[in-house]
Amino acid sequence: MSAVSVYSTPELIAEYAKPKQDIFGNLIQVRATVRSFNLATLLNDGRVYGMDTRITASNRVDIIEGKEVATRAIVHEGCPRYTIRISRECYGAEGVDTYDVCYGTGHLVYPPLNGTPKSLGGVTFGVVALSPA
Repeated sequence: MSAVSVYSTPELIAEYAKPKQDIFGNLIQVRATVRSFNLATLLNDGRVYGMDTRITASNRVDIIEGKEVATRAIVHEGCPRYTIRISRECYGAEGVDTYDVCYGTGHLVYPPLNGTPKSLGGVTFGVVALSPA
């Protein structure tokens, strides 16, 4: 059963967003296939925004998928990071040309660990597990 739905609270997000777990209760570990949502945020009305994968003219999708190759090996500006090797990436909305923002298959990216405090409040929760290691 999912821990967090499309409506949530900062407390529930903070309870489930952990470095080794996504907000749905799935384990995140080295060699697991993961998806990183660049725009994941909790709106003031409790809606989770930025974790939809439907590409339409009105829905912006910014995701990276790949294998996690390390956890906490990289720390940037005091923030521990996952290390993910890209296998698929998708940016923008329907009709938006995004060729100039693509990293490319095999490139390493470093999203913050789930549960990392954000400067404007709340915690990060944008990395979810797609399949186990």
